[in-house]
Amino acid sequence: MNLVSAADGVVASQTRISTVNTNLTARIAAAKAAGKDVTSAQADLDKMNAAVTAAVGLPNPLSAALLALTPAQYNGGTAGPVLASARTALGQARDQLKAAVADAKACRDALK
Repeated sequence: MNLVSAADGVVASQTRISTVNTNLTARIAAAKAAGKDVTSAQADLDKMNAAVTAAVGLPNPLSAALLALTPAQYNGGTAGPVLASARTALGQARDQLKAAVADAKACRDALK
């Protein structure tokens, strides 16, 4: 059930990235209060948040669908499409999380 573990990991990443979001939001507010232009940093933060939302939405229902598979479905060949769909969704979620990390780094760099 590696796919279930991976799906749960993607959903759990939202909590970790929430901390990053809080920190970057505070840094943007401080920079804005200091009179700096934070347009680029805010755009990067918004992109990060959108990527995280998209990533978490992909595997969220996967755990339930995967755990509901029965031996009869595996033997009958009907589990294959469910597993393939799960792998695709997890790949897309991984790509979204990578984009979110890149956006967070870009936001941080824009605040320097």
